[in-house]
Amino acid sequence: IGQSIFVIRSKIEGVCTWLEEAITQYTSARGFPRASFVNAGDGRHEHPSQELLDEYSFLEVKGWDRKNIHLALIGDLFHGRTVHSKVDGLKIYDSVEVDLIAPAELALPQHYEDRMQVAGFVVRKFASIEEYLAQPKIAKIWYFTRLQLERMGEKVLDKQGELRKAVTMQQDFVSKLPEGTKFFHPLPRDARHPVLPYWLDNTDLNGWDRQSQNGYFTRIVLLGMLGGLFGDDFRRAGPPKPLASASEDFVREVAPTEGTGPNAGSAEGGLVPIRNGIVIENLAEGQSEEQIWGVMHMVRSILGLHGAGGQGVWRRPGSSAASGFISVPDFDLSTWGRQPLKKLAAMAPGSTLKDIRDGKVQKEIRFLLPPRIYNFREISCKNDACVSHPGNGQREVVTYFIRVPGHQEPQRQGGADAGAEEVATWRFACKYCETPHNFWQIWDYKKYNIPGEPKV
Repeated sequence: IGQSIFVIRSKIEGVCTWLEEAITQYTSARGFPRASFVNAGDGRHEHPSQELLDEYSFLEVKGWDRKNIHLALIGDLFHGRTVHSKVDGLKIYDSVEVDLIAPAELALPQHYEDRMQVAGFVVRKFASIEEYLAQPKIAKIWYFTRLQLERMGEKVLDKQGELRKAVTMQQDFVSKLPEGTKFFHPLPRDARHPVLPYWLDNTDLNGWDRQSQNGYFTRIVLLGMLGGLFGDDFRRAGPPKPLASASEDFVREVAPTEGTGPNAGSAEGGLVPIRNGIVIENLAEGQSEEQIWGVMHMVRSILGLHGAGGQGVWRRPGSSAASGFISVPDFDLSTWGRQPLKKLAAMAPGSTLKDIRDGKVQKEIRFLLPPRIYNFREISCKNDACVSHPGNGQREVVTYFIRVPGHQEPQRQGGADAGAEEVATWRFACKYCETPHNFWQIWDYKKYNIPGEPKV
């Protein structure tokens, strides 16, 4: 069998990532050549093959200088997957300045802006072209996208005239542009309401015609390289940097502490302290009591802690934040290997496990935020367009989240360092569609709070 190349455009986001994994397993098992997958656009996620020709076109205009780029992105930045791909594509430059020009209703999703900032991009935001041109620092490379208002509901459609005007080029703007400015567009334009009106076609601002011509050549080269016709001398810059370290120690033994926690006495914990067994403390600290109970039931169910014991919600003296605890008397921790501990860290980072013998803590383990979470039936991507979302019926897809830096509201619990009072720097991105979630969003806890429902 020869080389297989799949060019895929789909409304299902992340489908290429999943197919590459699944088909690679299939071909490897049968001794076939590894298949290649070209993402030609997946939902509103990304469009990396378009990004290849866009970056080629920008470099061509810049005389192949990769030291820096100042780029304005204009239009529907919310749905524009070609814009989303620029988060990664622009990393070929040493220095990047990005000006986002769109009304709030069409703004770039926050997680893409977060990723730009994490990558070191300088990001500025403007509500309209008019507002942008009223300030002195104007980019020479402009990238327009068409408006997809039909996806945004009646409230936005009622404002469509105002929204279109904010991101449509007008003749009286031309005199305010820097010399040498070029406009780009992934095409096709909306013939009824083009953000780049047709009177611009025969002006020096027109960079999209050359851009579309470049599309032919960049894609021929891409297919030729994937097909093995040429490119053997291509030198890679190196493998991509992993988003999270697989070897990171997120199950950490610490010095035992005595006299603290709900097992210290019945007055605090509501239970007689156990003399032998384990106590898991600080479960879901700072979350709602309903969620804390859900976490406790889930931990018991998944780890098989079905024997005698107790659990409850308590608050540290002087603290308003609640957390859960589970006590399991006469449990022998040595029967557990590494895997149950890793599962506990995935379900309840920030929690602590104490191994108690003859009334004293013999071992204490603190669980940090893991670099990745997968292989739980209780997790799901909340993006209903993702290939891994349960509603899309792809049962073979294993839900998989990777820890990534990004904006998050400060909250207790769930940090990369146990005991941290506020953590605002980590999220979990779906491996397929890259949609970020805070830690608690990925879990489906509520099934454990419904009386009578079977436990997984």
